[in-house]
Amino acid sequence: MSSSSKTSTVVLSIIAIVVLIAALVYFLVFSKNAQYDKAIKQADNYYTAQNYTEAKNHYEDALKIKPDADYPLQQIQDIETLIKQQEVQKKYDEAIKTADNYFNRKEYDKAREYYLMAANYKTNESYPVDQIQKIEELLAANQAEAMRNSKENYRYHIVIGSFLNGQNAEALLKKWKAKGRNSFILPRKEFDMEAVVYDSYPDIHTAYNNLDKVRNEITDDAWVIYYKQK
Repeated sequence: MSSSSKTSTVVLSIIAIVVLIAALVYFLVFSKNAQYDKAIKQADNYYTAQNYTEAKNHYEDALKIKPDADYPLQQIQDIETLIKQQEVQKKYDEAIKTADNYFNRKEYDKAREYYLMAANYKTNESYPVDQIQKIEELLAANQAEAMRNSKENYRYHIVIGSFLNGQNAEALLKKWKAKGRNSFILPRKEFDMEAVVYDSYPDIHTAYNNLDKVRNEITDDAWVIYYKQK
């Protein structure tokens, strides 16, 4: 074989190798399968790292390359579900945090509003429902305590005057109201009279503990009576 023939053979071999390498590079880097595999790998890495937004973008890229592929489509659907769950969890956590802050400040009406919001975000969570029940119990207890402490529910009263003439009772009442007392008139129907109350007390002991003071400062004729206003 002549030297020129050998040279031609070498050149052709080199060209063949270059073409083969180029074809291999194209197949590994630029082919449809290679691009798809690269997009899937990147998407899977982001998915594992829980960076769902980037993962979804790369799964969508893979789906553009192979529109009929099932895997990226399923992953996109899973990601959309996970993103929605994350959004719900974020809203739930924010509502619980706000509710707990109001609860700790004893602002129960506002706390209940945010616990309800949280309960609606995640209906399977027992904590906000339990907190609402606790609020209802606390409010009921507070209301009962307020009722017990309300003078409208006090049954023992110190009377500083009792009159057949309603005008006299009104005059005495007006006098003590002008001095800042929460005086009022009790009807004494059994005697056809009206009694002017100086003050009311939750129990008999408290009433009699104050009677001497009223007798010394107001009138010797003050006395204690029992009367249920409501």
